[in-house]
This record gives sequence, C-alpha cells and structure tokens, in this order.
Amino acid sequence: MVMENQCAMFHALFSGRSLKNISFSWKRPAYPAEEQDDETVVEDDAELTLNKIEDENCKEDSDNDEEHFIDLNVLTAQNHKMNTAESSKPEEILESKTDAAEWYLEVERVLPQLKVTVRTDNKDWRIHVDQMHQNKDGIETSFKETKGILDKLQNEMARHGES
Repeated sequence: MVMENQCAMFHALFSGRSLKNISFSWKRPAYPAEEQDDETVVEDDAELTLNKIEDENCKEDSDNDEEHFIDLNVLTAQNHKMNTAESSKPEEILESKTDAAEWYLEVERVLPQLKVTVRTDNKDWRIHVDQMHQNKDGIETSFKETKGILDKLQNEMARHGES
C-alpha cells in the first residue's frame, strides 16, 4: 500500500516536470460537428406513433369503464317512478317459468357487472379532513402504547445505570 502511494506520487511529480521540459501545453479539444442520423428521426416518429396509440387505448378504456357505472340519480328517479306505478300493477300473482338453476347461473355470470360504485371527489376537503382525523387517532393510539414501553425501558436503564 505504501509502495503504491509512493509510485503514484513519483508519477505525478515526474510526469508534470517532463511535460514542462518539453514545453507541452494543453489545447482546447476540437469536437467534430455532429450529423443527425436518419435512424434517430425514425425512432422519434415510432415513439410518437406508439404514444398516440397508447393515448387512444387509454381513452377507450376510460370510456368503457364509465359504461359499467350506474348513475345513482337516474336509479333514484327510476325507483320513484316504479313506486308511483305500483298502484297500477295487476292484482294477480305472476309466476316465473324460468328454472331456478338457470337463473342462479345467470346471476353468477352478470354479478361483476352489477356492482355499484360511488365515485368520490378527491378534491373534496371533507375527505381530507376525515383522513387527517383518522391519521391523528392512529398516531395517538400508537403513541400511548409506545410511551408505556419507552417509560419501562427508561426505568430499566436508570436502574442499571445506578448499579
């Protein structure tokens, strides 16, 4: 290790002196002018085309996602119309002619499409306030548990320090 350091020191010292002896001076490097390759332009066009296709697919996906959601206002209006129409329903009992097993299979098939989701507005300040209260409560409960453990640890350390 010492030998390596000495060699590095001699190398630096003598190389600098030898360059001075021959009157060597550093010149600015001359960089060749860069020519634009045709390949890079083709890649950029390909990326733009790919980005365009991805954007179109995302738009289509978002349109398809919205089709599966049910507007609760429309659902409420339909329910209200049905309640008012109940008074005009027939007096006799309707009997189903569908097999129960077939009905059960159909319900299982369409069940994922029947889920109702309510979208929340992430910009709504009430949601953020509720989240802050939940986080505060979580911190307070964790602090109570941790404080007891830390107090016990402090007492044990104080006892061992006195010994």
